[in-house]
Amino acid sequence: MNKTVELLCAHSIIACSVFIGLGGFLIAGWMPPVHADLDAQAIVALFNQDRDRIRFGMTVFGFSAMFYWFFAAAIASQMQRIEGEYHPLTRIQMTSSNGTALALMLLAFIGLTMCYRENIEPTTLQFANDLWWLLFVGLWMPGVAQNISIGVCILQDKRPEAEKIYPRWVAFVNFWVAVSFAPGAYIAFFHTGPFSWHGILGFWPVGIGFFLWAGVMWWATVRAIKHT
Repeated sequence: MNKTVELLCAHSIIACSVFIGLGGFLIAGWMPPVHADLDAQAIVALFNQDRDRIRFGMTVFGFSAMFYWFFAAAIASQMQRIEGEYHPLTRIQMTSSNGTALALMLLAFIGLTMCYRENIEPTTLQFANDLWWLLFVGLWMPGVAQNISIGVCILQDKRPEAEKIYPRWVAFVNFWVAVSFAPGAYIAFFHTGPFSWHGILGFWPVGIGFFLWAGVMWWATVRAIKHT
């Protein structure tokens, strides 16, 4: 096993998180999130004001996808150490990470498409904006599958506590983060209020959950690689 390559893959989540935050929020200016109740004309005004900035932000945002793949591969290597020759949970984790990585790429290109033409119909632009945010906040399935597979795998580790690949508490962090993605199941029913995609119970559990997961899994995976 090449520890240097594995460590580089593990550290990739830092780059992934930076590109998501820098491209989607800081450069594109979508923090706080665009409100779900904006009408078509307000969306047009938003894009006309910051079209090049959003285009650049989405280009940066798109880089996050490949680094997410690298990180998922580092996790998969550690999970396979737990599962051994037959490793269905490792495969589920890696496959579900594809869903998240593909979603990040798709979001980047939807954002670029929204900025591509200046004469796009207001209702078409509003539709694309809705699609972007509903995907970004609401696509819960890949993340939940990934978190559950990681958590269950960690709990299957029969090594003595001091020798476990991942500490047991990391499994429960993964289960909690899976629950934090719950807003994806209901944000499509609300345009305003705490349950909308920009609301305190719509956006923030997802955002905090992802970045908390990224930090915990980065630390735990680097630790596991170094203790191999």
